[in-house]
Amino acid sequence: MNRLVLTTIGIAATMWGSALHAQAPAAQAADQPVPREPPSNLQTGIYVDRYIGDASQSITRIARDTIMTRAILTAGDPLVPGPNGAVLRYRKEVVLGTMQPGEATALDGQPEQQVIYVEGGTGRIDDGEHYWELHEGLVLLIPANARNRFTATGDQPLRMLMMSEPAHTDEKAAKTILVRDLSKILYVEQGVHWTNLSKAPFTDVGERFLIVYMGPRTIAGPHAHTAETEEGWVKISEAPAWMQIGSEIRPWKANMGMIAPPNGQSVHAAINTSDAMQAFFYFATMPRPTPPPGAPARRPVNPVFEQSAVRATVAPSLLKALDR
Repeated sequence: MNRLVLTTIGIAATMWGSALHAQAPAAQAADQPVPREPPSNLQTGIYVDRYIGDASQSITRIARDTIMTRAILTAGDPLVPGPNGAVLRYRKEVVLGTMQPGEATALDGQPEQQVIYVEGGTGRIDDGEHYWELHEGLVLLIPANARNRFTATGDQPLRMLMMSEPAHTDEKAAKTILVRDLSKILYVEQGVHWTNLSKAPFTDVGERFLIVYMGPRTIAGPHAHTAETEEGWVKISEAPAWMQIGSEIRPWKANMGMIAPPNGQSVHAAINTSDAMQAFFYFATMPRPTPPPGAPARRPVNPVFEQSAVRATVAPSLLKALDR
């Protein structure tokens, strides 16, 4: 299996690009040299493990007096030496949060906005007036300073991937807690980087956050990103997979994340070596350069996708007075 993975990567690495949605290479002129491969990690000088974070290798800390957290990716400069996984320039952290059955946080607000994927278990979130039942496959967006309280209601731990980022201030930003059901959202991207299938649960509120799926025994097209880009991936699924960063690969376990080195040279890719469909927690911040005069306008987002996300919103229930 490892020999097959390495052979696949060797072939794939010759077909890389830096555009997020590149689908097909441009026609090759007869007088242009045939591209070979991107530079190796020896040439670029990157240290692969610097860009990787693993919850299983992190110390357990307590958030909000109740939630056990294990860091996956944390704040830092990805272009200078530092601790492994401390590479987020635009976000505070991505952690695995766990609550034991029966535990509850206080009803309060946090200074950062949070995007959360419910990975397992059952629970509840409320705002003091209304509540939402939580289970695997739900995604949450909690605006900065919005009062909320988590409760683990089942007989198994409530597990959540939790991303904290600066408060959004634009007009589209969410003003209240949003809970959405991924099973009811359309795929907004199909075949990106060869094989990626994506759902965008918060596209209507301007959040570049996706749940990306990869079919069995597939590889994403290796590609690089510029210095202004922050693109992160955290694996949700338990099945076997590998990550490619430049000229090296690493096994990719559940709750293990990576950031694409933002140097415009080092490619990255996900490789699903299993017979199962796999899912990834994805987020990105990318530069939007001003187009030159006369350039065609950017293709607008299909409103059907935003409507799909809105329709997937889970309606809250009224919290009983005795539960407040």
